[in-house]
Parts: sequence; structure tokens; C-alpha cells
Amino acid sequence: MASRVSHCILPSLRKHFLVFSSLRLSVFHSTIYPPHHRRHTQQTMSPSPPSLQILTPTPPPSTPKPKTLFILDSSFNPPTVAHLHLARSALFSRDEERYPHPRRVLLLLATKNADKPDVEAGRENRVTMMRVLAGDVVGYRGAGKGKEGGEEKDREGVDIALTPHALFIDKARVIAEESTYSGAKKVFILGFDTLKRLLEVRYYDPPSLSGLGPLFQGGVRVHLRAGGEEEEGEQRRWIESLGGEGGEMERNGGRREWVRGMEVVEAQEGEVSSSEVRRRVKAGEGVEGLVTEGIEEVIERKGLYRA
Repeated sequence: MASRVSHCILPSLRKHFLVFSSLRLSVFHSTIYPPHHRRHTQQTMSPSPPSLQILTPTPPPSTPKPKTLFILDSSFNPPTVAHLHLARSALFSRDEERYPHPRRVLLLLATKNADKPDVEAGRENRVTMMRVLAGDVVGYRGAGKGKEGGEEKDREGVDIALTPHALFIDKARVIAEESTYSGAKKVFILGFDTLKRLLEVRYYDPPSLSGLGPLFQGGVRVHLRAGGEEEEGEQRRWIESLGGEGGEMERNGGRREWVRGMEVVEAQEGEVSSSEVRRRVKAGEGVEGLVTEGIEEVIERKGLYRA
């Protein structure tokens, strides 16, 4: 009898005790692993966090809803000038047909991830730095002139949100369900390496890419990895091959039209990683040029990354 009761109760309890390990989230990394990477823990049950917690104030009713929402999903540990470039290049893109105004960028932090410990301990500091980054995106001193620094810029904005979801497929779903962004074209900002992992069928159970449709529905901005003309050419050819009839992606349940919705963005020279910033701070080295002045001030004031 006890065995039967245990057999019935345990599956229910496990729903409340799921804890994701974390995948390395550099500027181009985001968690993509499926449920079989999750592990159980016997912690005291606490109320489930909201699927998407938007931390920025709700705009006044008179503010028009965005027609384009760019999603930058990262660990922001810490935000670097590379994060700044990704957000600004999307928000102030001159391709108005592909990305209609008004536009917003959503800085998204997953509080539980698939290969690392949860980020709960450092969440407050990361949110603080995300707020600084948001201000830098719309008011950065290095902003160019013209449309990027003029009237159009005043209409754009940046939101900050938390989600307990580790998987891209779940993140796309909860963002699609958020009424704040109803009607907006949702565009994920991905690095080339993240895109490759995202399309590896071995990460999914069942092994199919068919569930990724919502993520590709609004299009994807793919930033190439810096590595010279030849290497970047190989990356472009790999992306183009995804759209071939009977290709690997189509055989694995994906759709060729997803490729047509991708915008391939040239690599930025001198790419910066969050791990390099952490290494330098720990070694007592300067981080000027790797993070903005505001982020550097937060790191110094709070004594982050010194241990």
C-alpha cells in the first residue's frame, strides 16, 4: 500500500521541486537544453514564480504598444559592451520594413538554467546591472547622429524581465502569451554558436525541432562569430544550407521557411565575453572598454567578482 501511495505522490511532488542546472550564458549563449537535463531537489516547496516577471514600470496607456520586440536572453554576468552592441544594433536598425516602429528590447534573465547553479544568489546584482544597461542602450554617450540619435530613438525603449524557464521554447511561449507585447513581432537575438546548438535534435525529447516554430515565427537576428572572412563565410553557408529541400533541419522536423526569417549580422571585431571581465576583475586588472562606465561603477561599488 505504501509503495502504491509513494508511486502516486512522488510525480506530483517532483513538479514542484524541479531545479534546472545552468548553461553557460555568455553574450551569445542561452539555455536550450530539454527537461531530461533537469534534476530534482528536496527543498521546501515555495510558491511558483511567474512565468514572465517584467520589472520595468508599465508604460502609460497613451504609449503605443511595440510593433517589434527584440529579445536578448543572457546571464548578464556582467553585461558588457557586446550586450550593448547587440541591443542597440537591433533597436536602431535602419531596416524599418523588417522591424517596424515602435520597437523595444527585452533584456531577459533566466533565474534557473540547465548546466550551472541557479542565479538566485546574484540575481539582485544582475538586475541592477541590467537596469544600467537599459539606460545605456537608449542614452549611451556614443550614440551616433541622425535617426539613431533623433526622433526615432525617443520612441524606443528597453524592458527587463525574469523567467524561471530554462528552455528557449518555453521562453518564446511565455513571451508570446504576455499581453504587454500582444501584436508585436518577436525577434530573438542569437549568436551563431547558440543557433547551432538550438538546432541539434539530440537535445530534444522527442528528437524533433517541430516545437521551435514559435521562436522562429517573428524572425531571428543571428550574429556571426568573429574569425576572419573565411570562417564567417563558412558560417553563412551553413545557415543557407538549412533552407535546402530535404536538408538536415527539415529531416529533423524543422521548416525551411525559418531560414528566410533570419537576418545574418556581421561579426563585431574585438568581441567581449563576460567571463573575461570576471577574470580581469578577479586578477585586479582594469575592465575599461569591456563594460560601460555605469556597469564598471556597479562592479566596483558592490565588490563583485573579486573572490
